[in-house]
Amino acid sequence: MSALSIKNCTKSYGDVQILKDINLNVKKGEFLTLLGPSGCGKSTLLKIIAGLDTQTSGEVLIKGRDVTNVDPTNRNISMVFQSYALYPHMSVYENIATPLKTRKLNVMQKMPFVGKFINNAKETLNDIDKDVKEVAEKLNIIHLLDRKPSELSGGQKQRVAIGRAMVRNPHLFLMDEPLSNLDASLRVQMRTEIAALHRELDETFVYVTHDQEEAMTMSDKVAVMMDGVILQFDTPHNIYTNPNHIKVAQFIGSPKINILYAKSFEDGKIYLNGKDIEYKLKDSEFTELSLGVRPEAFKLVEEKTNKSIKAVIKHIENLGSHYLLYVKIGLEEDICIVKVNDINEHKIDDIINLEIKTKKMLIFDAKSGQRIYGDKNAGK
Repeated sequence: MSALSIKNCTKSYGDVQILKDINLNVKKGEFLTLLGPSGCGKSTLLKIIAGLDTQTSGEVLIKGRDVTNVDPTNRNISMVFQSYALYPHMSVYENIATPLKTRKLNVMQKMPFVGKFINNAKETLNDIDKDVKEVAEKLNIIHLLDRKPSELSGGQKQRVAIGRAMVRNPHLFLMDEPLSNLDASLRVQMRTEIAALHRELDETFVYVTHDQEEAMTMSDKVAVMMDGVILQFDTPHNIYTNPNHIKVAQFIGSPKINILYAKSFEDGKIYLNGKDIEYKLKDSEFTELSLGVRPEAFKLVEEKTNKSIKAVIKHIENLGSHYLLYVKIGLEEDICIVKVNDINEHKIDDIINLEIKTKKMLIFDAKSGQRIYGDKNAGK
């Protein structure tokens, strides 16, 4: 049984369609990231899963239960917001305990002073106290329980928000860009902590971000969204090495992938700047091509070869472990980025020879952007 299933989900505001026929199946214990640029629909989809927004059509199932029309409070999910959404007048302890008190205590038991003496309220409060302290211990915030949110750093507020989500033992953890308010170094630390927390809890996480590094380093599966559509749902490794659409290839990877214009004729061979690069397509019906060449898929060669192409160095970045060469190839208007371990004393405005590691080259139809595959025996 899937922990989360989304079937044929759409969302429209008037004539504007935000989500278009979304289908997803997430296994129990998986870490799914909804990745895409601002406005692609990822946060809208998360809100629909949480019950904070309603879809125009389609179904949402959590652990096999149809929750399409179920109130958010009855879906057994926890959500961590971008703004943390902590109660400023409450201590850290009270912030974490509030979801349990809301669920486990009745109206009379919640009354100040006398509530703890009604029925078995004292026993329930002791259980809540135990749960809060266990979560605080796991997140290393036990020493912060008496503080107010205004006395906390951004990273500490983030831990409190996660603790408030954890304490309910939900079926799903939903996180809406929870690290976007943190500085760069703290983001790296917190994504490591969230990934470790996920492994420890072995529960299902659905995480929204526009940051590809977060998606690639934390996730079991990534759903790349563009314009309300899931272009690819796959592992981070396959998203990077085997993208099925040029938009996916361009969104994933830093530095960005290079896109070169090429042609193919009846023989299926690919020609770049009129030069046969010795690579053949399975299907010769495609004539206008976009070649996706990641910076590491170029090879700098000292001597001209049958397959080499000329390029002019326009800028050099020395990153210590490697160099990035910004080069102009033939009539291409855009600057290409080449990643190499050594530049062999080359300098700006030098003409160099590059070979493409064609087995790492990605081929797309220039019109549709869809992936095209070459002959399995082609390329080096």
